[in-house]
Amino acid sequence: SGLNEIDNGIDCYKTIIGYDPDNHLANRSLARIYHSQQNYELAQQYFSAAIRIQPEDHDSMFALVQIFNDLKVYQKAIEYSNKLLQIKPDHLDGLMEQAYAYAMLGEVDKAFECYNKILQFDPGNYKAYRRIGVLLSHSGQYAQADASFEKAIQVNPDDFETFYEWGISANAEKKYPKAIKCFEKSVEINPQFAKAYAYLAKYYYEVKDFEKTIGL
Repeated sequence: SGLNEIDNGIDCYKTIIGYDPDNHLANRSLARIYHSQQNYELAQQYFSAAIRIQPEDHDSMFALVQIFNDLKVYQKAIEYSNKLLQIKPDHLDGLMEQAYAYAMLGEVDKAFECYNKILQFDPGNYKAYRRIGVLLSHSGQYAQADASFEKAIQVNPDDFETFYEWGISANAEKKYPKAIKCFEKSVEINPQFAKAYAYLAKYYYEVKDFEKTIGL
């Protein structure tokens, strides 16, 4: 079975490390298995070992950044993303994770700096435009948020997450018909996107459109 294969893989990598503690590939591979299992403590241990052995291992550094963000240890995520970006300044996913950490700490200006760096490297990065839109919306800058969401959709018309976030922004602005259109577009693109359905059900129920509410 799949679980037995994973367990056998863990045993093999541990055996290799037992004979050769500085085997970079074995440490990183073992860390990836633990990361996929959300065993963050052991994943950290072996990713850190991989970095000790090969200090410019940006893949392992990025994995640690992801882990610290998942654990909501945002200062650590920023610390490791800075190390990562010193080695690879154009690591766009690293910049994205760093921006997220700054945003969660309320350091919005620094988050914007990260997103702008991403767009300097990749002017067509729709995820950066989407996240800029979310930050602008949270600060009540709805017109600027709309412009950023529009840019994201221009780049990727099938980005259902941008339509969803645009709907959240329109809802906050009390532009309910616009919000409904955004949520409807989101589920049209991805019929399994539950979060958008939840908002639509609320709207349809409130306007007494029970047929649509039940249909969801």
